[in-house]
Amino acid sequence: MESDNLTEAEKVIISNSSNKKVFYLATLKSGIIKFGIFDNDLNINNYLELKKYFGPEFIIKYIIETDHNNELLDNIRKECNNKESPFYSRRIKMNYGEKSDEDIFYIDSNFTIKDAYIELLEFTRDIEHLEYLFICEKIKGLERDYEYACSVVGNGGIPFVLE
Repeated sequence: MESDNLTEAEKVIISNSSNKKVFYLATLKSGIIKFGIFDNDLNINNYLELKKYFGPEFIIKYIIETDHNNELLDNIRKECNNKESPFYSRRIKMNYGEKSDEDIFYIDSNFTIKDAYIELLEFTRDIEHLEYLFICEKIKGLERDYEYACSVVGNGGIPFVLE
């Protein structure tokens, strides 16, 4: 890992992100925020390329460790087109070098990076809550299957419908 131009905090974040799924918000330059994920070496290498290109202004400000970093990434992309969202129409397409990136938005006094972070924490909780509900439904289904199997065995192997 080329870490010459990384801050100490970034070095710690990147080394601690090894084998973890992380969503990050980073300043790209004044008033411009880059969002992205770390879940493999390719994502980290992309971050290092951005750091090299944009220099010391490109700094990770917030991270969210979540198994749902890809869903969070998709969610924020959708929110940029949702008229009810504070992210609405804030997304920016930026070209640097030979690359183009749309995972960028602007901030101002009406919507700060901290506001964005709080919104993303809420998205994360919503995603995790939906996963929890899905797991609960699976458990209920397994319990019903278990009860049915027990009733069949208890009824001499003759199935009947549980109420």
